[in-house]
Amino acid sequence: MKRAFLVTLAIVGIIAVSSCSKKEQTCTITENDGIICYENNNTPSNSNETINTKLLYEITGNKEGRFGHPFALAVDNDTNLYVLDVEKCLISKFNDKGIFVTSFGGSGTGPGESIFPNNIAIINDTVMVSSMSNRLLNKYSLEGKFLYSTKMVCASPIFVKPINNGKNVIGFTESVIEGKNSMKISVSLSILNSSFAVFKTINEHTVDFDPQKSVNFLDLYAPYAAGNGKVFVSQNNDRNYAIDIYDSDGKRIEKISKNYASVRLSQEEKNEFNESLKRVNDGNNPPISATYKKPINNIFFDKYKRLLHEYRIKKS
Repeated sequence: MKRAFLVTLAIVGIIAVSSCSKKEQTCTITENDGIICYENNNTPSNSNETINTKLLYEITGNKEGRFGHPFALAVDNDTNLYVLDVEKCLISKFNDKGIFVTSFGGSGTGPGESIFPNNIAIINDTVMVSSMSNRLLNKYSLEGKFLYSTKMVCASPIFVKPINNGKNVIGFTESVIEGKNSMKISVSLSILNSSFAVFKTINEHTVDFDPQKSVNFLDLYAPYAAGNGKVFVSQNNDRNYAIDIYDSDGKRIEKISKNYASVRLSQEEKNEFNESLKRVNDGNNPPISATYKKPINNIFFDKYKRLLHEYRIKKS
């Protein structure tokens, strides 16, 4: 599959959510089994606050041409952007203006090369790229110089983010459970050490797999964000709005909830969703049956220490 990749450093369709405002009490705070719960009443703590988005730059490829299949992104402390192209096995670096700086990596089994790289993360000024096929973790300097490789003891995680000042990372690990006449897919959100080995699983979702039916992977991968020493994880269902908060050791310490009424998907939205899955999977995707929208599509933790969420529901 070859597609142009558009990178826009902008947040679109987001609202800010947080615990109660210090100026005005807009939620109820309770404690249950040591977990602090913030129940919001849908009244903004500051009705005049707005978030304006701005397109900073667009990227469709590097100096060698268009991306093959960009899969993951990472940003360093100087806001340079690193794009991992899983098809070309290359990492392309761009500065904070979107100008191409360099590319490194490559396809193969030699030093600094990889086969089907599926994740990139920056930890302590080291670019770490993991490969699914051979469980190899390549490490590079921020300038792209290859440092060394290590073998991973578990399957390569995806959608990894650094936490705890770079001492650990958090990401999803996948596994397939095969029975005599059945197969299951299990996805876990876990805290890993700097070698990408799991030491604490936060949550796990398992579904039956039928080749004749499509799996809605949005049900398996819960939106999450990391920041300020905490991990924010959506409960990822279509019945309620709730975000569980964990410390950097994976202990659940807080919960944010909000009044929410389930909203049905229109037939047009169902068709659009299934068409998008077909484009991603080269047309090999049976239709997914879904009735309701999820209240949380994505979560962000910005530099102002605000928790933001992206939603699919149009608001009047």
